[in-house]
Amino acid sequence: MLDCGMQISVERLRVGLLAGAGVLVLATAAFLGYVRFSGRQDIRRETNAFTYSQTVKGRTRFTVHAAKAIQHSDGKYTLHDVEIVLYDQDGEKQANAVYRIYGKQFEYDPDTGGIRAVGEVHMDLKAPQAD
Repeated sequence: MLDCGMQISVERLRVGLLAGAGVLVLATAAFLGYVRFSGRQDIRRETNAFTYSQTVKGRTRFTVHAAKAIQHSDGKYTLHDVEIVLYDQDGEKQANAVYRIYGKQFEYDPDTGGIRAVGEVHMDLKAPQAD
């Protein structure tokens, strides 16, 4: 049979483990809440059906279509479900060649004009056909 001293140790151990688990749950919840709150502070604006075209001397060079765009406080954008269509030098869609780039996520920096893929990217390239 166990004496009273042993039962108190087991009881204290049980209470200590429960208290430790409670502190761990609270710390995890606080950390996740902080991450969620701080991540929201970075977002300035969200929009659906984002389209951007770049023109040079009145001729369209490319068009970017995104299902969703998120503008961050630093001015950069995160684009989701993106398709980029390239045009020829006359500003017309490539008649004999198809140039299409698409992927799940891209980043766009309006200051530099650069678009960078994050993750997997697909490209459909078709060489011009001989007449």
